[in-house]
Amino acid sequence: MKEIRDLLTFYKELGAEYLVLPKEKEREIKEEEKLKCSILFVSTAPVKEAGILQTFNLQARQMLDNIIKKLPCPKEEVFFASLLKEPLKKIRPSKEEILSNRESLCARIDELNPEVVLFMGVDPFYAVTGQEGSLMSLRSKVYFYKSIKLVLSFSFDYILNCKSKEAMTKAKWAVWDDIKIAIKLLEENN
Repeated sequence: MKEIRDLLTFYKELGAEYLVLPKEKEREIKEEEKLKCSILFVSTAPVKEAGILQTFNLQARQMLDNIIKKLPCPKEEVFFASLLKEPLKKIRPSKEEILSNRESLCARIDELNPEVVLFMGVDPFYAVTGQEGSLMSLRSKVYFYKSIKLVLSFSFDYILNCKSKEAMTKAKWAVWDDIKIAIKLLEENN
């Protein structure tokens, strides 16, 4: 167990704050330390930076750091997951890829049992809920998976790839509105 913590410390010093660990290693840490998960951020696919598989890229992690500072829970209670296990080779996964990864994502949510899951993109949301529709028609609402509250927002990739500064600003404000819903849900639980 000490080796795992030392490895995590090493990667964090390199800037890999949101390292994706193999499930069994994460489970060992969770069982030993009895970690509490208040909020789980879920992306569609991990990214590979400097040979390390991570849930979010550097620019997204910088935005995420600002969001985490606003959350009403310690950052040790903030967790991350991806629908897919490998980086995307195209813009979006196929419906078959989404559904074939549904079981493992739901198992992950069950294992962590967060108070709130914030989906950063419609694909992981669809995998868990089965609800189809445009992100715009589905966001700004609270959904449930078992007794866990679910919130949907734009992916960081969408924000970072906006064509204009105006579109990017508008998307960031929309994400902030969704984050405020998650914050309110967390505050209600405390």
